[in-house]
Amino acid sequence: MKIDSPFHLSWKVSRGGYDWIRGEILKKDGLLRYAEAFPGHRPDPASQDYLAFIMRARELDPTLDSDWMLHARPLSFENKKVGSSGPLKAEPTLFRKFAQTKLSRNAIKRFAKKFGFLGVGAAIRVPGRPDNSYYAEPLTLWARELMTMQMCVDLWRNARTANEEESPRHRDRLAQYIKWRDGEVHFDYRASAQDLGKEYYLIEGRTIMKEEAQQNRLENGDVIAPAFYLLMKEIQHQLAHFAVLPVVSWNPDQQAQQALGFGFQPTNLLAGLWLQLAQAVCADVDYSKCSDCDNWFDTSRGLQGKRSDARYCSNACRSRAYRKRKEQARRCAAEGVSVEEIAQELGSSAEIVRGWLRK
Repeated sequence: MKIDSPFHLSWKVSRGGYDWIRGEILKKDGLLRYAEAFPGHRPDPASQDYLAFIMRARELDPTLDSDWMLHARPLSFENKKVGSSGPLKAEPTLFRKFAQTKLSRNAIKRFAKKFGFLGVGAAIRVPGRPDNSYYAEPLTLWARELMTMQMCVDLWRNARTANEEESPRHRDRLAQYIKWRDGEVHFDYRASAQDLGKEYYLIEGRTIMKEEAQQNRLENGDVIAPAFYLLMKEIQHQLAHFAVLPVVSWNPDQQAQQALGFGFQPTNLLAGLWLQLAQAVCADVDYSKCSDCDNWFDTSRGLQGKRSDARYCSNACRSRAYRKRKEQARRCAAEGVSVEEIAQELGSSAEIVRGWLRK
């Protein structure tokens, strides 16, 4: 079933695609700044959003100036919108796709080619180019954002499964990085990835003090409730970097009052991804990947979700998958494969396969 998203974001993607280059990051008073050439992604320098970006930039690798930079190709920033409704409505589970993106320049470029920049970058000067500034996003920044989102999705998945299915395996996974000591909860999460010989690290360490644990009724020795609590704290921390505006929208496909809607407009794509995760966590939404189109869809137990064992996101995908299986069965039969072997390969019965072959 289609997931209804309350998030509105008109975003742009370069028609020319994206490339990795090395460029000199321009600095002003020792701080990174946004590119003047790309006002659509440049906050007011006096705004809290800009100050939050500066704080985040300071956490980056000290060798940032020699890092790879993702920039739009061509450098003229010719853009197109991502769908008519924006990426967050077109892809309500985009945060899952982002979390599954491999930390490599090719994988990141493929994601950007479809959905655009994250929206948190810097101004760079490209060697050999005219004396001008261009917007770019460092690989180090993408690495940190990817690994942080992967950490949160991993934390949520393990906590949710351990809580609902009483799974010892998922509880043990949580216990690897959630420890109780003297009434305090210590969270120690470490991840690393390598691209072109450079190692990228994510080391997250947080402590829930004894008084805070007691106030929030976290029981000594439990790892599930602290996992949800830590997840809440991390999402809050991420969303604090960005401004999110309430909006009243109009849907021309609806009639009169039904055309009105209430939602939220994030500052950029990265903020939208964190809002999607926040909504999924708080609404206890479960997702499955469609066996045909590979898109994620809602399989929650509520009225809006599909059955938890559903394999397809829509009737169209179910019908398309059915036709593919019939065609595959006929190809295999033409190659001399037995009915029993075809049935085993396609996960069906021999009787059904015989019916496909007779039609």
